[in-house]
Amino acid sequence: MAEPADQPQAPTEAEPETAAAADTGVADADEAELATDVSLYEVQLARNAVLGRDVLLARVVFVAYFPEMSTEEMRAVLAEYFASAGGHFTGAMFYAETSTLHALEAPALSLRALLRRPPPALDGLRVVAYIDNIPARSFPSWVACKVTASKKATELIEPETLQVMITEFRTNMLRLGHAMEPSSSADEMTATIRQNAELLPSPIFVTSCLQTESCSWAREEYAQTFLAAHSFSLASETVWPAASGTVVAGL
Repeated sequence: MAEPADQPQAPTEAEPETAAAADTGVADADEAELATDVSLYEVQLARNAVLGRDVLLARVVFVAYFPEMSTEEMRAVLAEYFASAGGHFTGAMFYAETSTLHALEAPALSLRALLRRPPPALDGLRVVAYIDNIPARSFPSWVACKVTASKKATELIEPETLQVMITEFRTNMLRLGHAMEPSSSADEMTATIRQNAELLPSPIFVTSCLQTESCSWAREEYAQTFLAAHSFSLASETVWPAASGTVVAGL
């Protein structure tokens, strides 16, 4: 995630509005009110109220256990959830024998709702990475894809190595999404994924993300970070001043 700005201050009457404030249409009074300790959730609601829509687009990477259902049922359940959850979800799900890895893009409040009350098909959900206020989507729609490995690994990846691989995975998802045409169908997205197999996560990577607690957060724990108080203003380009060193990083 972006590093926090140094104590952003609300503009005074003697100072002109900043370009960022002018872009959001936020008045000085609103700036002064939100320059105190507030949560990311309050900032999201304030921005949405100003522009009349969910303006913050977010991206999240999370892992979950493979649900007790068939692959076809799991794909159908999640596709129905994403279609009816009140936000336009795009991205990809990669599944192995016992676990799943998801890279999702959606309005920030829709992703927050997902993290608070995920469907049963996302049992044991743990957040690996999150960023809000991304400039644009990478994927044209949502797709599910099975991942396999030529050589089956049984030992979990060491945490230090896993952190590096998580960073690589985030970059690979951007590359994979950008390889797809904006109007790609689910079948065309799947074909593009298969053509870029070198960008896909391995099954042991997915399992390691799920079982290495130092590299991920339980969804209940992470959902609380939306309500934690921080000092920043709507005019600041920094939307979420996460502490340095956190595993939740920008994609």
